[in-house]
Amino acid sequence: LDMEDAPEKRVADLPDDLLVEILSRLPAKTLCRFKCVSKSWRALMSDPAHRHMFAHAMPCFFFCRYYDNDTIPFPLAPPWGFVTAEGDGGLPLVDSTLSFLPASARGGDIELRLLQRASPPALLTGQRKSLKSSSQSLITTIDDFYAKACSAALGSDPSVSPHFHVFQLEEKQHSYDHFVNAVEIYSSETGTWVGWSPQNRRLYMTGHMTYFSGFLHLTMWYGVIAMVDAKGQSWRTIGVPLNGSRGKGFVGHSQGRLTYVDVRTRPKCSLVIYALEDYNGEWWTLKHKVSIAALFGREKLPNDPDNPVAAFHPDCDRLFFYDRLSGKRLMSYDMNQRRVQVICDPSDVSDEIRPFFLVCPVVLLDLRPRDV
Repeated sequence: LDMEDAPEKRVADLPDDLLVEILSRLPAKTLCRFKCVSKSWRALMSDPAHRHMFAHAMPCFFFCRYYDNDTIPFPLAPPWGFVTAEGDGGLPLVDSTLSFLPASARGGDIELRLLQRASPPALLTGQRKSLKSSSQSLITTIDDFYAKACSAALGSDPSVSPHFHVFQLEEKQHSYDHFVNAVEIYSSETGTWVGWSPQNRRLYMTGHMTYFSGFLHLTMWYGVIAMVDAKGQSWRTIGVPLNGSRGKGFVGHSQGRLTYVDVRTRPKCSLVIYALEDYNGEWWTLKHKVSIAALFGREKLPNDPDNPVAAFHPDCDRLFFYDRLSGKRLMSYDMNQRRVQVICDPSDVSDEIRPFFLVCPVVLLDLRPRDV
């Protein structure tokens, strides 16, 4: 359904209170479809005053498996698995085989690596859309991949617009670290790419990204978050609280606020979670703190990842993390009840830096090509 062409007069003229009451009784998957009925319905369901009354889609994760393409053909054993946040092995909201992608993107070495480095890991719409090439191809060979180490991110907020943006990051290596050299941004609305560069400043990225409030947020060394807008016209950096932490945190968003989590090493090793209250004043509030021992049942070991966080729950005070050394388990932590739950313990998860990827179903209402 193309909401851009859907006349508002076709929607029943019901009072908002009655409509909210009706919609609050629907399951999450049906509710997601109802956002396509009209712009007014989508705005009503996205309103913070009503959002807590509606069912929310259960977060789910893809994880990377050990995979040998030489011995097992791809269709028989795809190199990724799927698990819901409840760990019940329920059916995914998307085709977990990614059958709508080209065969090269599902089995090729370069494309699979890019899929793992993306945030979210793939544009999962149930259909494939080819994007117009950017001004220059960032990846053409496997050597080019290792030289430029490109990452990608998808930016979409269905409550604001049915369109999406793709951020393509070009990185350069300096010593043992990578810094962002340029960002190219694709808009599904215009069908064009725009470029952005931090000029003479080196932004050393630690690898975590999230799209929120019209900006792509990227974690940098020494407790800094860089922000680039979807038009490539505006960017800035904001500081995060250090207070004994490593300054290599994880950024996400939950319940309408940008959220940052880092590992504090003093006085004892713990996970500290902050929420951003004011962008201009860079005012963060301490949302929660929990010891590493309480999460893992042991103290932090030297070979543990710098930051074990996989994702924030978008609608409640719940954190997802992984224990890479003890069976590579995916776990969740309820901040209100201070309860740890093991979601899954897959035996074949690969030992990647980020083994689990949160999949957020996105309703893209207009994927018609626009001179692309």
